[in-house]
Amino acid sequence: MGLSGAIGALAGLLGMLIVGIFYGAWALAPGVLVATAFSMMSLDPGKFPAGCETLGKLSTKVARLNFGHLAKAGARVTQKDLWNSLTEVVSQYSSTPVAEMTPDALLLRTQRSAA
Repeated sequence: MGLSGAIGALAGLLGMLIVGIFYGAWALAPGVLVATAFSMMSLDPGKFPAGCETLGKLSTKVARLNFGHLAKAGARVTQKDLWNSLTEVVSQYSSTPVAEMTPDALLLRTQRSAA
């Protein structure tokens, strides 16, 4: 949070204090709202995932990760699109990078070599 955010937060807290002095219990609702907002801000990483440096890359990743929803809504389904979607999802849980994935690639190389 930058300087302007901190100033805004302090102004909001000051406003709640004034409302609390004059209206008592009415200050509870804004207080809960501000506390919820601050807790949600702490959970937000504030950055995009790796491989999403441009709007095009971000939209491609989102489309691949939501392939099932888009297909149900009537999107065109091709083998290439299905493969791209599958490799995008599997790559998050596999030690194999997307570029190295082929239909006969082992998904969990580390477990296979340990066996």
